[in-house]
Amino acid sequence: NSPRSLRSCLERGKTSLNTSRHVFIKSSPQINMISPRDNVDTENEKASSIEINFNFSGEDFGDRTFTDQTQGTIFSMYTFFSISGKLIILYIAAYSILGASLRVLLSRLFGRDCEHPDIYSDFISKLSLCVTSSGRTEQRGGALFLDLPANIFGSFLIGMLTPRYKQIPAIPWLKSSHQCQQNLDMHIALRVGFCGSLTTFASWNTQMVVMMDGYNTVLGSQVVSSLFGYSLGMVWSLMSFYVGQHTSIWLTLWRNPHLVDNLRDGQKYSKQFTQQTLETQKQNFSFDTSLSEQNEEQGTIQKKNSKDLPYLIEFATLGKARTKEATNSVLNCINNIFHGKYSPFLFLSILIFIYVYGDSVWGSKFCQQLWIDSIFAPFGTLLRWKLSSLNGAILQNYRKFKWIPWGTLLTNVMGSIISVLCVTVLTINGDSSTTKVLVLGGLKTGFAGCLSTVSTFVKETAYLSERYRDKTRAYLYCIGTILVCSSLSVLVYSPIVR
Repeated sequence: NSPRSLRSCLERGKTSLNTSRHVFIKSSPQINMISPRDNVDTENEKASSIEINFNFSGEDFGDRTFTDQTQGTIFSMYTFFSISGKLIILYIAAYSILGASLRVLLSRLFGRDCEHPDIYSDFISKLSLCVTSSGRTEQRGGALFLDLPANIFGSFLIGMLTPRYKQIPAIPWLKSSHQCQQNLDMHIALRVGFCGSLTTFASWNTQMVVMMDGYNTVLGSQVVSSLFGYSLGMVWSLMSFYVGQHTSIWLTLWRNPHLVDNLRDGQKYSKQFTQQTLETQKQNFSFDTSLSEQNEEQGTIQKKNSKDLPYLIEFATLGKARTKEATNSVLNCINNIFHGKYSPFLFLSILIFIYVYGDSVWGSKFCQQLWIDSIFAPFGTLLRWKLSSLNGAILQNYRKFKWIPWGTLLTNVMGSIISVLCVTVLTINGDSSTTKVLVLGGLKTGFAGCLSTVSTFVKETAYLSERYRDKTRAYLYCIGTILVCSSLSVLVYSPIVR
């Protein structure tokens, strides 16, 4: 009770409080104080994998089954087979062959057969529109390169499969209750396999490089036409992407109007309309109940008068039920054939059989090219899908470069170099054997064409322009990719052929 004892108690309490505070600070995790400006920047710098379906509403769904499980394991091929749902690899391989085959077919339909009428002589040659050009012959218009229609169509499809709003289903031209809406493997294969292989950056860049150099071409160097080819290819593909996104909204309004009521401008009117319809439905229900009661009374009178009527009604309902069951079974069989789990493999087997049969029996060079491209196409697509794990995973500590989709940039650079190397070898060895020409053509069209992509490149450009509206990152990424690929390709092609 003395002042001295009270002072000593206070000092002991103070020292124990300091020690406990010291222990708490040591044991607690380190907290970095971030200013509001830095917090905004860090939130803006969060870049997910670009191969994932970029939903502009912020919804995150798509290719994350691969990207999340293979982050930082770029050189481990074992991760191809350690993914949950191994069927996705077969899906991507099948859809990549379909996309590559359609790309070759579109190049023939829009101009390849017009420049080389002696190579192909089948029914497709009669349908050629002579719009595009390779830049090697007397036909002018090399700015409209051979793979431009395929790039436009593939960008349009990837826009349809990349919805702007979370209410839009993954496949907008199907009902939301359709079984394919729940098949995530098919969604990834459509975007990565089909759209990514349908479009190609490598062949587009290779044709522009050959036109700029002018070696072994009739018109010589065509620098201006090649520059227009780069700009037209990018602008039209980007425009097709946005048109595809708007088309997905229109298709959803048509096929699934109950999912996108908030996408309409007249949302208030729709609410009033629903209230009015509810009231009218109530009135109609009360009116229908009165009618049904009257009908029941009349029905009882008729049943009393006719003894055979119940047996006839039972027979008629039984016949209707059996016919309905039969039609439903037939429709289910057709639906399983066209939209089943293994339907892509069925169509792919039929296509490959046609390719091999056309080559061996008909002697069709087009079928020969397609089945050779089908061998190389899945490897390029799977490698591109593998490299997509680098998007948003490289240079995490550098904000200036973290936003760049390095995986897609690397695939386009690699595909461009491989494609221009194949063209270089074919140019300097014009009289080489047929087997060598077929293998190099398969590497160029199948492997390098599917390794590079325009659909994902366009989707990333649109994503960057939407996310960083006050910055020029979308333009830097777009122009930078074209400059890097064209410069490296010129450095590879020109010194060797000259």
